[in-house]
Amino acid sequence: MALPDPRTISGPVGVHMPVPTPQDGTDGQATHPSVVYIPETFGGFTYWMAMTPYLDGDDEYEDPCILCSNDGIAWGIPAGLTNPIDDQPGSPGAYNSDTDLVFVDGVLYLFWRTFDPAAVGAEEKLYYSSSVDGVVWSAKTLIYSSDMAVRRLLSPAFVFEGGAWVFWAVDVVPSPNQPVRVQGSSTPAGAWGTPVGVDMGALPRAKNPGTSMSCRSTAGTWGCSTTATWTCRDRTACCTSSPRPTA
Repeated sequence: MALPDPRTISGPVGVHMPVPTPQDGTDGQATHPSVVYIPETFGGFTYWMAMTPYLDGDDEYEDPCILCSNDGIAWGIPAGLTNPIDDQPGSPGAYNSDTDLVFVDGVLYLFWRTFDPAAVGAEEKLYYSSSVDGVVWSAKTLIYSSDMAVRRLLSPAFVFEGGAWVFWAVDVVPSPNQPVRVQGSSTPAGAWGTPVGVDMGALPRAKNPGTSMSCRSTAGTWGCSTTATWTCRDRTACCTSSPRPTA
């Protein structure tokens, strides 16, 4: 199956969709949503979401949470789960952000970023936790860390392909921001390679790559950032971009 042309993918602007958060059990303020669709169901639901509450823009609440749904519209907390999966105090201390949710071989994998200013020389961190039912989650495992002055990988987007994990992220230390690709192994807890810059081609003038996402099909990997869509035909090929319209 050929990958769709990302320039033709579009949809109507949706209405407000309430989701429960630890701060508001009916309609909280949330950001960084990552949704997986599991047609055969998982834990009795076909849609699962990772997100971070962001009440009034306060990163004290920006912790990874899990929701489930059978229609992608009405969302709830899985019975027996207490959100968040990881709780950080917020600025000026450590805070979380940038969730990504992946379903592989009957297991949900939740990835997220933590910024910890007290961890001098390793302030930027990426963690993951996994679950076989969406309710009980493993203890978080650190998979990547870096000095904030050297590299800051935001909005990581993970894919399991060819028996190995890989993720794309945006390094915000360079100017302009630099999209990167990081090769892993058969398990998220295994070794990860050095981030390699991704050439996304020409971008709209005065625009920086921002929040990214990716997904896998039988023909390759495709995804988008806040400035461009891109495709990657195999695990080693550079990605090519289709800049978003500026009008």
